[in-house]
Amino acid sequence: ERSSPQKIMSTPPLFVSQPAYPDPVLPDLDFTASAQRVTSGSAAGATIFVGNLDVGIESVEAVVKELFVQMGPVSAVSVPKDKTTGRYRGFAFVDFADPPSAQYAVAVLHG
Repeated sequence: ERSSPQKIMSTPPLFVSQPAYPDPVLPDLDFTASAQRVTSGSAAGATIFVGNLDVGIESVEAVVKELFVQMGPVSAVSVPKDKTTGRYRGFAFVDFADPPSAQYAVAVLHG
């Protein structure tokens, strides 16, 4: 009498619930920012105002984007410059693809 081979079934590991967003890695620069308000420009996205930027950093726009892209999908970063001097004015606007990401960014940086 021949025995049939046993099938060994492995079950995939159970996934431990993780937070919706990982903790951001803040840049190792003299960079202080505080996200102060969230405005919904459209039904799909949200914009936050970021103040108290160190204008002495060479690539302020790149640093702001690097910081906020860790908190959610960023659609645009705007860092206004002074019209006469061409220097950054010390604040920025970050457009997120979804309001929860913008609210998370405010909670991390302003909370």
